[in-house]
Amino acid sequence: MRLRLDDESYQVGWEDGRSGESSKSHEELIWAGLDDLSYLSGFIEGEARRSTGSDPEK
Repeated sequence: MRLRLDDESYQVGWEDGRSGESSKSHEELIWAGLDDLSYLSGFIEGEARRSTGSDPEK
């Protein structure tokens, strides 16, 4: 199965994870017009980047 991530939501999540901010709640994401799955995918990768100091392999 393939899923398409929303680029804007992913980027916002990545930036939040990279900066060390806590993830946004479902209500905050909906209010901001962001997709939950895309945001959380980006958040996890941004947090990993912050933790390891390196980009994940592609």
